[in-house]
Amino acid sequence: MRGLFLIGAALLCCAAPAAGWAQQMPTLQRVVASGRPQQINFITTMDPDCHLTGSGDFAVLEGPAHGRVSMERGVDFPNYPPNNPRARCNTRKLAGNKLIYQSAPGFVGEDDFVLEVVGKYGSVLRARYHIAIR
Repeated sequence: MRGLFLIGAALLCCAAPAAGWAQQMPTLQRVVASGRPQQINFITTMDPDCHLTGSGDFAVLEGPAHGRVSMERGVDFPNYPPNNPRARCNTRKLAGNKLIYQSAPGFVGEDDFVLEVVGKYGSVLRARYHIAIR
C-alpha cells in the first residue's frame, strides 16, 4: 500500500509542472480598412539592454478566413509594456518584423488568426488576433 502511495505522489509531482504549461492565450484586437494591407503589430526580440537577439521563428497556427497575414522585415518602435525591463527600448527604432493583415477585397466584418513566435531559447508566445474590418 505504501508503494502505491509513493508512486501516486511521484506521478502527481511529475504532472504538476505539465499543468503549468497550458496558458491562457491573449487576444489582441485590431481594426483595419477593407482590402488594404495594414501593419497590425511590430515584433522584435531583444535583451533588456536593447540588443537584438534575432527575429524568432513565426508560424500562423490558424489562418484568417477572410484575408491573409504576412511578415515583412522592417524598422519601427517596439511597444513593450511599462512593467517590462525592455520598455526603455521603446524610444528608438529597431529592426524587427512587421505583421501585416489584408482582408479580401470588399469584405467587411470580423476575422481571426493565431500567431506563434518561438524565441531564440525556445520560448513560445501565442496570440489570437481578432480583426474588425471596416
